[in-house]
Amino acid sequence: MKSTKSSEYESLVNLLMSDLCGATLGTSVRGGGSNLISGASGHNHQIDVSIHSPSELVLIECKHVCKNLQPHHVLTHAARLLDIRAAHPNLSVSASVVSIKSGSIGAKRIADYFGLEMDLALSLEDYCVTIKERHHVGAVVRAHATDSADAEIRRSG
Repeated sequence: MKSTKSSEYESLVNLLMSDLCGATLGTSVRGGGSNLISGASGHNHQIDVSIHSPSELVLIECKHVCKNLQPHHVLTHAARLLDIRAAHPNLSVSASVVSIKSGSIGAKRIADYFGLEMDLALSLEDYCVTIKERHHVGAVVRAHATDSADAEIRRSG
């Protein structure tokens, strides 16, 4: 498969989620074109990145867009969330749209209505994501580790 900005971004988010969740929460992180999760409709939904545990499932849609997220970006993922949640009543199923741009007012309104998180992930060093009410924020400018560790942290706004 040819690498695109979108596929590179999905890989970045997958790596970020693996680093954040894999070992610390005892979960598995999956992604890519073969990451299919069944819905109550009988359709197998391709999910960009998903986080699995025995009691929870998090569905992550990655959007590498040039402008702010629009309502249609969120509505599509909301439909997946509802279909998959209905097929897996034994799991707590939640969803997030992760992007390099924030959401428009309409996209935020729809995300709030359906209970979707909207997160930013610009790089492994600069991200802000919420997973099951746990906030993960990073903004490392420079880090160096030997037998001691140094890090320079920046804060915007």
